[in-house]
Parts: sequence; structure tokens; C-alpha cells
Amino acid sequence: NSNAQSYEWHWDEGTSTDNKAKFIYTGSEKDIDVKLIVSSDGCRDSITQTIDLTSQASTLGFPNVFSPNGDGTNDQYCIDNLVGFSECYSLQIFNRWGQQVFTTDNPEICWDGGQLPDGVYFYVLTLGATQHNGNITLSR
Repeated sequence: NSNAQSYEWHWDEGTSTDNKAKFIYTGSEKDIDVKLIVSSDGCRDSITQTIDLTSQASTLGFPNVFSPNGDGTNDQYCIDNLVGFSECYSLQIFNRWGQQVFTTDNPEICWDGGQLPDGVYFYVLTLGATQHNGNITLSR
């Protein structure tokens, strides 16, 4: 509600009164309940949503090839569905000799390949305590 005067977020490990609350879940449960209570002009309303953490991680899109050739299609390496992960995100790209060629802590920053040659590169994506590894092909 854009006219809300107060927000209360509740989840298993804490609470927040920020408009856009962020939290890092460190528990081991597969599902968590998040409740939002909004107040406006003396009226209160609430909604509770169950978040399935296993399906959340499985919806990440890990492309395995990109072509930074300036044609406007697939010019950057971006991992999809990272909304809400900005506080616990890290992406590292390595060449075949294990040298880091790119790193970012911002999920909105994609890798454009720089001046690196075509070839296979390796990524390490860290989301909180979970790490995803794989390879990508840069092909201009």
C-alpha cells in the first residue's frame, strides 16, 4: 500500500518496521512464513506468505553461453531471478587457469566479458550460505 503509514514484518528469526525489509535467513527449514502488517489512517491489514526456499533457489537461471558481440542479444552474462538477494550475493568469474577475471556483489551488474578471448570460464555464485558453481562459454 503506497499510502501506508507503518509496516511490520515478522518471520521466524526476527521483525522489521522498514518499508522494504531485507533479511538473511540462516535457519534450516525448507519453508518460512513471512507476515506483513500495514497500517494506514487507523486501519490495519495483514498478509502472510509462505516462501518455499528450495523452489526459490531452483528458479535461478544459469545461462551457459553468452555472446558479447554488440548485437543487443545475450551481450552480458546475467543470472536471472535474483530479486531479494542483494544483501547476500557474490558472483566471481574465473578463467581456465583459476585467475579471477570478474567479481561483483551487486546482482544488477552483469559480466560483459571485457576484452577477454572466447572460451570457457567458470563461475562461483554465492547466495548467503549456498554456493553454486558452473561454467559458461563466452563466444563473440
